Amino acid sequence: MEEILVIEDDQGIRETLEDILELSGYQVTSAKDGQEGLDFILQQRHVLVLCDIGMPKLNGFEVLATMMEKISEDKRPFFIFLSATVEKSEIEHGIALGANDYLMKPFDSIELLSTIDRLLKEKI
Repeated sequence: MEEILVIEDDQGIRETLEDILELSGYQVTSAKDGQEGLDFILQQRHVLVLCDIGMPKLNGFEVLATMMEKISEDKRPFFIFLSATVEKSEIEHGIALGANDYLMKPFDSIELLSTIDRLLKEKI
């Protein structure tokens, strides 16, 4: 079973993501802020990370930058940013840091799962 980490400070969104992913057969770990999420990334092996950008303690960009610095390329999980911000510069910054994709809130479960499926197929 594939392990996915959800880093999201909004409890309602975090729980909805957990439900969608678990119903789709994924094992899910959740973090309520960027620091907790980074700790999970560095301690556990996840195949994919879903990460909000605007969060307390560490924002999503800081989480991704630290992950890229501390985890070797062959062990890095796929990384998808989740954000309600529509700024093109923010999207470009996330991709430049190494994010694999970017989903705009609100998104639906079909969009979320198809993005995850596409990335996991690249792993094979």
